Amino acid sequence: MAEEMDVKSYIDETVEFNRHVAGILLIKAEGGDATEDLTPISSNVSPIPDPEVIAALNRSFFEGEQQDPAGIELASHRLHVSERLEIREIAVVVLQEAPTEDPNPVNVPEVHKDEEKRADSKAPEIGENEAGGAMTEGGVKPSDFIRSDHMKEKVTVETIATCHGAVLSTSRKWVLAVTFEPGMNIDFTKQVAAGLAEFLAGEGE
Repeated sequence: MAEEMDVKSYIDETVEFNRHVAGILLIKAEGGDATEDLTPISSNVSPIPDPEVIAALNRSFFEGEQQDPAGIELASHRLHVSERLEIREIAVVVLQEAPTEDPNPVNVPEVHKDEEKRADSKAPEIGENEAGGAMTEGGVKPSDFIRSDHMKEKVTVETIATCHGAVLSTSRKWVLAVTFEPGMNIDFTKQVAAGLAEFLAGEGE
């Protein structure tokens, strides 16, 4: 029988190894695969949100769902939906302190040739990376999420955050909230959120 994954330790290391991630919060995904109640798991995100906020975070993925004009309070910051997009078929929502008029803007960033990453790169296999940290069966470590070039999506020109916010994504059981702070590159935060969601889903999480 496969050993159960230590999700808390994994997200702790993911936060530690990523300079464009302030914290990570996992909450139960409504309509997900989890049949039991899941206790939120946090790494450097506090306070833990109450059920009302958890419901609001789940609703934020859907344009048709009613959104509170006052925003969603997460990690002591009042956040609003600023963007909805997909990365490798993973639904991603960006929340930021500053509200926008359109919660679903078309995002077609201009990519500078010098800042494009190879689209054909793949995740490292077991033994390829000898740095410290927890290694999973598939060979992906928390430290690997500091690089987005092993993910198949191209990285756009730098988008430096000027306020606090979070990037949401979903796995089989969880909604992930990957938080960022002013000065962090939101493009990299998005890649971490999508990559981590893919990884957790592959682990049955």
